[in-house]
Amino acid sequence: MNLSKITQFSSGEYSRSNRSFAITFAFVCGITAILPVTSVQAEGAAAIEEIIVTARKREESLQEVPVAVTVLTSEMIESQRIEGIKDLGTIVPGLVTTETVSSTYGNVYLRGVGSGALSVVMDQAVSVNIDGVGISSAALMNAGLFDLDRIEVLRGPQALFFGKNSPGGVIAIHTKDPTDVFEFELTAMYETEGDEPIVRAVVSGPLGDTLSGRLSMGWSDAGKGRFEWHNFDVFETGPDGNPVQTAFATSSDPVETEKIYAMGTLLWEPTDRLAATLKYAYLEDTQEGHTNFNFQRSHCGQGAPQVNYPVPGVDNCKMDGNVEIGSSNPAFGAIDPNFPGYTGNGFYENEEDFVSLEINYGISDTLDLSSVTGYYNNDMERIGDASFELASNLFNSVLRDIEQWSQELRLNSNYDGNFNFMVGAYYEEKEIYQQNAVVLGSNRIGLPVSAVGILAIPIGQQFTDQDSSAWSVFTELTWNLNDQWAVSAGARYSYEEKEAAMDVNFFAPAPGGGPKINIPLLEDKPDWNNFSPQVTLSYFYNDDIMFFASYKEGFKSGGFDAAWNAPGLLGAYGVTGIPFDNVYDEEEVDGFEAGMKSTLLDGTLRFNVTAYSYEYDGLQLTKAEFVNGIPSFRVQNAASASVEGLELETLWRTPVDGLTLTANLAFNNAEYDDFVTSCFTGQTIAQGCALNPDPVTGNFTAEDLSGESLPNASDLSATLALDYVVAVGNNWNLGFNVTSSYKDEYNASTALLPKDWWQDSYWVTNASVSLFSSDDKWEFFARGINLAGEYYSATASVANGNGSLTGTNDPSGQPDVYKFVNGGEQYMLGMKYRM
Repeated sequence: MNLSKITQFSSGEYSRSNRSFAITFAFVCGITAILPVTSVQAEGAAAIEEIIVTARKREESLQEVPVAVTVLTSEMIESQRIEGIKDLGTIVPGLVTTETVSSTYGNVYLRGVGSGALSVVMDQAVSVNIDGVGISSAALMNAGLFDLDRIEVLRGPQALFFGKNSPGGVIAIHTKDPTDVFEFELTAMYETEGDEPIVRAVVSGPLGDTLSGRLSMGWSDAGKGRFEWHNFDVFETGPDGNPVQTAFATSSDPVETEKIYAMGTLLWEPTDRLAATLKYAYLEDTQEGHTNFNFQRSHCGQGAPQVNYPVPGVDNCKMDGNVEIGSSNPAFGAIDPNFPGYTGNGFYENEEDFVSLEINYGISDTLDLSSVTGYYNNDMERIGDASFELASNLFNSVLRDIEQWSQELRLNSNYDGNFNFMVGAYYEEKEIYQQNAVVLGSNRIGLPVSAVGILAIPIGQQFTDQDSSAWSVFTELTWNLNDQWAVSAGARYSYEEKEAAMDVNFFAPAPGGGPKINIPLLEDKPDWNNFSPQVTLSYFYNDDIMFFASYKEGFKSGGFDAAWNAPGLLGAYGVTGIPFDNVYDEEEVDGFEAGMKSTLLDGTLRFNVTAYSYEYDGLQLTKAEFVNGIPSFRVQNAASASVEGLELETLWRTPVDGLTLTANLAFNNAEYDDFVTSCFTGQTIAQGCALNPDPVTGNFTAEDLSGESLPNASDLSATLALDYVVAVGNNWNLGFNVTSSYKDEYNASTALLPKDWWQDSYWVTNASVSLFSSDDKWEFFARGINLAGEYYSATASVANGNGSLTGTNDPSGQPDVYKFVNGGEQYMLGMKYRM
């Protein structure tokens, strides 16, 4: 397959109608080509195992459920080293996932739809569901996970079954349940690039006649990262007795990270009609060292980095494995109001607790009642320099707490006739608290630290409280018209209310932090409601081929923009008493998708196709801006956007014994229909800053993004994989896997960045080889992740302190652009023992 030609097609200057025609034509050709296929058993090929999914909150075969869903089995999760949601983007077409800001958040975009992740009070457009409990906070995106049964990536709006925060899709994670026989598993691994030992243990089995349990525990400790650190790290006493930076270190400055994971599960089955599953997970992620660690200047508007202390060979205006960052001046930590007296280079501590209780009760042979109770808590502390250059000059600290309770009830029928139903209700309460503080240093006015001493200025703190409550009721009716046709129709009514409070202080050093000043809000208790219907028609052509078509609507409530701007909030609202309007609107989506699912060649070939077209109103986005020289991430609504595309998924158990091939493709066109927003600093008229002239200067201040691509929306993405298992002697087997994932170029920012500032197209190739015993007791393996060492990003913004002359024809004000960089190769050796 010539992907360069496909890329040329997908990136070409086609109109919306031409793209729609191409998608429809490809879809129809795929269907007509497959219909006349006669199933012929390939000699030696084994049939593909059936996969059970819960995409519609009930167990159904993957090939019979009328939903676009990609499933990763436990074997795929292990071989690809999927240890968090951030890793999924390298193997799932149409999905972009990366970590951001020292693993405290993550970006998730599916089919080009996402919310960004840098606002803690903002719900995500692609939500996460763990063992039936929905969690919409970005805090969970980078949690380390293992001992998973499967991951289901549900593409497109999922409001009917998953509720209000799924207009882009749902990532449903299912952990393993206890076994009815004793099992023990011990895994030891070592990752070379991060100097990271990893140990995991699982024990499972019966605890009595009706009770069984499972305990999973994991630990890892990385002594360094996959990046080289370059920084000023020597502090000496200056003439006034304060510490000053005087030396530049060219060697690596390691960032140490430690992760702990523990999950316990109890399964109680006292009768054939009653089963209760209780799960508790504890995740701890700690880091010592620079906490905004992977920001790099990826492009330089003036051809050279606009920083106070550029480093030859490191400040090269491209993403690579070299990171420049300043050590934290201990004098800054001494007056930080959140962590007074802190003297290190930074730290990050993140703890998460997760509880789910699922009870399934068979009221009768035809009625089942399900209850899912969920609890989630996240506590995070972070401090460190955030200037993204060598000399320490911007000190930032954060305290955060998230607590969520939820309850869902569902009643399902299982009649022998043609008519069945589901009815349910959901309730959720969430509390979010965040406390930010900033200390500025002397380099913010461009002076060498050693020349003027410390000049640390405590800018202040910002406190954000948000409480929300939401409830919804939903129902679905299914009618089997005959043996071939089925129709299902349902709807969910949702209501959500949010209440917020904001306080700031200014020039408030440690330890007290100064008195809080309340910021009056124009609307402190807004609410939203929504009715989201869904209709699906299914047609079973025969036992192996099924077609479906759906109309769906979805919804995500509005919220409060809690971007950091303590000085501006104090002056404009705290002192004057003028109410601050920081409420953004809800996000809504409606549209169609149609698909075919087929299992051919006597069960050895799976071939699925999905075409979709959706319209989004009020699309919620985060945008990086600098307020008084300090990075801030604001939430805004795009007026409207369109997302349409075509997805192909194939898996073939070939006639060659032990050889399986996979090829998945996703064509996507995601663009704004109507969106006018502010220009980025330094943006010229030629780059699109040509609206809303300033009445005083005459410079333009806004850009029109209508017709432009949504952020992190690749026109084409693909995954190609080869799995091969061969016997070695009588008692051992050798397994090989090679998986390559391709992402076409995309704009990693909400702003209209020039094309040469976009994320370039890239391949990520993973490979593994394993030697395992025929009785499955022993396994020895080696894995290579991102073998080409690609670096990529889903977060881009104008660099701090760069750029001027916005909205003119003068290019001399062009800024630098920084990106949060992910990638770098990993090599892992390991062994596993089972009994």
